[in-house]
Amino acid sequence: MASNSVESNHWIHKDRPGKFVQLSPVNYGALDAVKKNGKLELAVSMPGDISEKVDNFITRKKGAEKLNPFDPVDVDITVDFIHTDKDGAMDTIKGYGFYYQEYRRNSNMKGWGVIRNVTHSNFRVRFTPQKTGKWKCIAYVGGRGTKETLISPELEFTVVRSDLSGFMKISENNHYFEVDGELFLPLGMNMPTQGGTATGYRSGGANPAEYVAYLDKIQELRNSGGNYFRYMTTPWTTEVEFEILGDYTDRLPQAWEMDQLVEKCEDIDIRIHWNMSYMTQLSYIGVFGLYFWDWTDARDSMCQCDLLPNWFEKDVGFCYHTDPTYGVETVDEFLTDKDLIRYYQNRLRYMVARWGYSTHIGIFELYNEINFSGVLFELTDDCKLDQASQYKPYFNDTSYVRKISDWQVEMGRYLKEDLRFFDHPYAVNYGGAPIYVTPEEYPYDPEDGAALACGDEAYFSEYVDVMTYNDYFSWPKKYEYQHGDLIKMKKFAKKQKVEEENYDKPLVYSEVGTGQHGCDNLFTFRQMYVMSPFTGAAGAGMPWHYNNNMAVYDSVRRRELGWSVMPVVDEFFSEVPLNQGEWFAGFDIRKDERAELLYLTEGKRAERAVAVISNRTVNRYTMRESWCDENPDFCDCDLSESDLNFYPDVYEEAVAFDWNDKRGIGGAQILKVSGMEFTSKYKIAFYDAFTGEFVMEITKWSDAFGNLKVKYPELANVPSKEGDSPNGSILMVKIFKSDNPTFGTITE
Repeated sequence: MASNSVESNHWIHKDRPGKFVQLSPVNYGALDAVKKNGKLELAVSMPGDISEKVDNFITRKKGAEKLNPFDPVDVDITVDFIHTDKDGAMDTIKGYGFYYQEYRRNSNMKGWGVIRNVTHSNFRVRFTPQKTGKWKCIAYVGGRGTKETLISPELEFTVVRSDLSGFMKISENNHYFEVDGELFLPLGMNMPTQGGTATGYRSGGANPAEYVAYLDKIQELRNSGGNYFRYMTTPWTTEVEFEILGDYTDRLPQAWEMDQLVEKCEDIDIRIHWNMSYMTQLSYIGVFGLYFWDWTDARDSMCQCDLLPNWFEKDVGFCYHTDPTYGVETVDEFLTDKDLIRYYQNRLRYMVARWGYSTHIGIFELYNEINFSGVLFELTDDCKLDQASQYKPYFNDTSYVRKISDWQVEMGRYLKEDLRFFDHPYAVNYGGAPIYVTPEEYPYDPEDGAALACGDEAYFSEYVDVMTYNDYFSWPKKYEYQHGDLIKMKKFAKKQKVEEENYDKPLVYSEVGTGQHGCDNLFTFRQMYVMSPFTGAAGAGMPWHYNNNMAVYDSVRRRELGWSVMPVVDEFFSEVPLNQGEWFAGFDIRKDERAELLYLTEGKRAERAVAVISNRTVNRYTMRESWCDENPDFCDCDLSESDLNFYPDVYEEAVAFDWNDKRGIGGAQILKVSGMEFTSKYKIAFYDAFTGEFVMEITKWSDAFGNLKVKYPELANVPSKEGDSPNGSILMVKIFKSDNPTFGTITE
């Protein structure tokens, strides 16, 4: 690492006039052994007149000429990183400069102190080289502060091999992820942001102690076998722009804390699913009770309540609404206003410039549940949200649907075309599975999912790499529906004549849930990790409940029980090359609906397949804990009267059974895997889904149509194995040709 002393910085040419731009290393003392896949951070020394005007902006010096370092119109720094291979071919990758300030946490853990760096400029560029060999880089500085583009001298460096892993990429088959050519199956959960539930209710936001505590919780997730988590940029934590449009000065401590999080993840090898903006900023008032972090401010008429006249006095509102020059009244206008689009893209550029270097950010997800943006409430007389007055424009106004779609596509276009940002997949997110109602059927009361038939084309944009949505469907048919939703979406796209490359892309369940989980001893929580990878999604869905912001997280026994299944799923898929070739998702169910089978076959006439078999009679209702009987109003594992009338009776009592139980004439109740080779002999190995323990292996022939009937052992009437039982209610299955010794070994 480079020393912080002035004497060590021999990269600065003291004899150069002040008008020159200079690059110098920050995290290396010498540049002859820069690590492949590691961060290279360079300082960009600026001409004195530019630095002075930037300082005037940062310190808000009255009457002085200023340059905004966060706006490329004022200060535009780009750096070309050029690799030359042994044949002389050159490859150029563009990086972007950003303004940086070093901080330390104060000893009382209530604030941050600035560390003045006399060695390095506050302007930085970060880059991760992915090829070994000779490189050089050149900085270009433009913008309002220069009459012509300023160019730095070339800086050369050599990249050497390392054991650092590369970026998470979309696999060649477009359905899964990989790192360095190996399958990467995301396993983790939502760890939304720093602090607890109440943090967002405070106008001051998270304090340093909460940032430190969050790092410990990420370590706990990693220790339990997680390799991935979803993080949300919220205005009370690491958001860089909320109070003042285009000025991130006051939020540089929060940006520094984001640095610490990213570096922690790099150190312990866990990847971030980065949701780049939470939903409160584009909600008019107090969604989830977060009044200080929404669209409106104290001046707005909807922020008036006679009972609590001073309640909103510290509510400054979102700068895209409150800015005296560019602010607009409505979220609709925000989505289409050219000036505000430019400012939002400046924000994205800053985030890409500062954190886009990291191999441990997996996905850049633009906005959380954007179909719930623009939500509007009225206040009751006691200053609470009137739920009956709730209005969601996305489900009432098809023109709003199209604006949402166009805005997300434009942000993707900016990332891909203007910034040439390709190292991370770009995703858009919705609350709920896609819907197919037409404009004639609006307003749409269920208010769920992307409105694909009403003009929302974001999922199918060439600029969107990954489709994500949040799924809280809680019926026992959850995974049948998840499997069907993906098929339905692709069929719709084909019917709309969408190019295959624009709809055949990974699907991620960014949030999943089936209720609170506190009433079924974490059964459905663990079940989500096991079942969702077999639906055709790119990995396990990420649970919301038991996240670090919830008090139940502190129940170590329950949390560790819920997380205990992650290493089991990881080990099961470790020899399953889902990132190679073509894998097809399938589904089958007993006619009496007591058991379901989800499977993935390798190719259209498959030699191998993996599957999961679940006893549906074991569900959150039949597994409810005893306290539910005494506290039915607080137990969402209870079946209501309408549920009892709606659900099949088989869901109301947990029973144990095997393939032969009530199998019907000709085996009509037997589960089968389709798409296998014709009349071929297979080995079928069964494993307990919650422990990974081997249960048994059988051999079975497929029929003349490629259907393989699965004679599964007894599925217990409890989730986990008990006593002499070899397994619980769910089995994971590996299927491979009988002449192969193992699933992972194929005999030619």
